[in-house]
Amino acid sequence: MKKIILILTLFLSLNIFSSNLDDFHWYTFRHVNRNISKLEPFDIVVLSRGKEITQQFGHLFIINKDKKLVEIKGMSEYYSDNPIYSFAHIKDRKISILRYKNMTEELSNEIDRLLPKYYNKHYTVFVGNDPDNLYTYCSNFVFNIFNEASKNLNMEEINLVKNRFPILPFDFFYSEKLENIYLGEE
Repeated sequence: MKKIILILTLFLSLNIFSSNLDDFHWYTFRHVNRNISKLEPFDIVVLSRGKEITQQFGHLFIINKDKKLVEIKGMSEYYSDNPIYSFAHIKDRKISILRYKNMTEELSNEIDRLLPKYYNKHYTVFVGNDPDNLYTYCSNFVFNIFNEASKNLNMEEINLVKNRFPILPFDFFYSEKLENIYLGEE
């Protein structure tokens, strides 16, 4: 029990004292839905912090080829893919879009091929960065799928963030391999 409290305290301190996120473009789900044509497969969607303690770390999705948000949801649910408009009811949190700068059709196809591997993974944050593990969480999922796809294609390994524990959603903002996408004013 002491270890769990210590780890939770570490997570909170890392997140609460993180850098300013105001330098990035943030949108409502409705705005993103209106600009869906500007999104590309496997863009990364970062969800802002919420008011609940479990929402203090944000959340991460990727956009699949059908322009649905793919996520590893949480303890009671696994992988899910839902249309962006289905999130329009969320009014108190915003999202930001990140795009891998060197995306190719071959890499996109490989990521798409790997998605089914994550359908039945269980959620936990106490997991390493091994894509063959039975467990994952949102940031770990995004990190692993890009990394594994690059290895499968025998290209330079794609580490979107430093390979460490934990990988948090806001870590992706500081990757030199990703760009923050501007979708226009709301």
